[in-house]
Amino acid sequence: MPLTLRCSRWGVFDVGGLELRATDVFRIVTWEQRLDERLMLKAYPRLEPVQRLVSARETQAFAGNEVSRHPGDGIEYADLRDFVAGDRVRSINWRASARRQSLVVNERHPERNTDVVILVDSFVDLGGETRSTLDDTVRAAATLASRYLERRDRVGLVGYGGILRWLRPGMGPGQRYRLIETLLETGVEPTFTWRDVGLIPARILAPNALVVALTPLVDPRFVTMLEDLRARRFDLVVVDVDPGGVVPAGPGKVAGLAHRLWLLERDVLRMRLERAGIAVGRWGDDGSLEEALEGVRTFRRYARRARV
Repeated sequence: MPLTLRCSRWGVFDVGGLELRATDVFRIVTWEQRLDERLMLKAYPRLEPVQRLVSARETQAFAGNEVSRHPGDGIEYADLRDFVAGDRVRSINWRASARRQSLVVNERHPERNTDVVILVDSFVDLGGETRSTLDDTVRAAATLASRYLERRDRVGLVGYGGILRWLRPGMGPGQRYRLIETLLETGVEPTFTWRDVGLIPARILAPNALVVALTPLVDPRFVTMLEDLRARRFDLVVVDVDPGGVVPAGPGKVAGLAHRLWLLERDVLRMRLERAGIAVGRWGDDGSLEEALEGVRTFRRYARRARV
């Protein structure tokens, strides 16, 4: 007989010993047995509905679903140019050639993949037992990792906090399970150490990789690290996991004022990142992760490039 267990949150749980009991049809004879084997149950985080993702500025050399900015063999139309020796006959645009009275060929954008590194802030965890900022962060990281892998991108992971964890970028179904297993080990370890970006191995952060940071914007050390990544010319975007829904204001005027000042401090940190040219999308109870990513795409489309 199958046994169904329902987990209220993601993580690794110790089921412990099991007691089995069976009876006959008339419930006269009973058989009992105890299994002392310890069973470990892994609950994967629930994925959020996301259709469109943030695209990297530069692509890699491997085939994928992302359109490269550089012309080459592909499907997406790029431009027209004059025919030169060595061009394929099938690339000739016969209508444009008839109008110009000379041969011209179509240039196209090739389909390439990108390197995506998901950066998880594990310095602090705010909230209660049923839900916290780390729960939302892990859920968003699992969603983005799954969606980018579906596009045949290479996805890596860095857990930046008291303990530094990383996973090299890879692709395929096996990489998805490795990413989820690494996320299940994510936890908050108290530390007063000021970690530097140089501690992250260079093979994890490729020069043209898209770095997607997930953070509640509470610890200044993580914000300083993001500014350092921006100064090193990394393609960086930030998803602000708003803790307002899991950390309500306390009773009384003083507690309400303290909560408001705390939210204003977060706004200051967010403006620091935006002044540095980093796109920041807010994800909270009043919006979906899809809307947060849309805010990031809008910022990258219209914002002026900052000099750092």
